[in-house]
Amino acid sequence: MREYKRLTVRREDGKAMYACSLRWEAEDEQTILDRLAELEDMLESGLLQKLPCKVGDKVWVLDDPDYVADIFEMEVEDIEITRSKIIVSGVHNGEYQDFVSSFVFKTKAQAEARLKELKGGK
Repeated sequence: MREYKRLTVRREDGKAMYACSLRWEAEDEQTILDRLAELEDMLESGLLQKLPCKVGDKVWVLDDPDYVADIFEMEVEDIEITRSKIIVSGVHNGEYQDFVSSFVFKTKAQAEARLKELKGGK
């Protein structure tokens, strides 16, 4: 496993900046370009996925999206990545349940908007 060295940092305002010193060497720029190209290659090939949440997060879930039944809050206990989907799991109503990540949202407003969309905008 190769050593990982972060090449960027976030300022207080959220904007990214280089973590390197202001005195650049040509190899610093090449290292940054190589890392960026590697990440873009992984994104394009499907090897790098953005997870919808992390373990411990409170999320809003569409329960039984085939029937568009309900929205509820859940704490994430596990995230499983399979060949075809990302599964988010947690306890709801005393039961451990799995949900496909496309029906898991960080806010109630996002879940409500998706539910409305599934109901045909009604």
